[in-house]
Amino acid sequence: MCAALCADVEGCVSVSHSESSKTCYFKNNINGARPGPKVGIKSINLICLGKKLRYCTKIDFDFYGADISSISAGSLGQCVEQCAILKGCLSVSYLVSSKKCWLKNRSQGARPGPKAGVNSVRLACVVSARDIWSCTNRDYDYWGADIRSQRDVASLEDCAVLCQVEKSCLSVSYQKASKTCWLKNKVNGLLPMGKVGVDSVNIFCPA
Repeated sequence: MCAALCADVEGCVSVSHSESSKTCYFKNNINGARPGPKVGIKSINLICLGKKLRYCTKIDFDFYGADISSISAGSLGQCVEQCAILKGCLSVSYLVSSKKCWLKNRSQGARPGPKAGVNSVRLACVVSARDIWSCTNRDYDYWGADIRSQRDVASLEDCAVLCQVEKSCLSVSYQKASKTCWLKNKVNGLLPMGKVGVDSVNIFCPA
């Protein structure tokens, strides 16, 4: 429950929960400020880096174009963290020599291609509040309860990423043929039903 609430708090990327007081503590940094063991406290990052970041990084490859903005970042990981809390950000490219980070509104920029010294990451590859594939309803529409729709979304994964940074979004439906993503403010939408060609997922589904 804390993770779902964190997704609805602007800038929240991790959360700790006290079992005794039933209190959620929302964080604006991965792992908080000073991570360490504490009895009765459970914590989770909404974006999981580490080995996953290494797996997801395209070395010497630029997701050119589709820039939202550029910022300075101490590392590729920090670049990805900023993308995760920026509405509409789907990928990043990072120039190692200058520590410059480009935040992008398309999953692979506008014209992806090789470029020495630039490393790039799709946010959908590293964002994992849950494994969405284990929670996906194929050929099933979470009809209604729409916050908004967005076209030109490359995949269900990217659709889920948009939901995770959209205030009040709890589920999505995605139509591959039209590349349309519907962001919804209710689990299972308003009226779930079978629909060929539409896949749906609750962002924080049961384990």
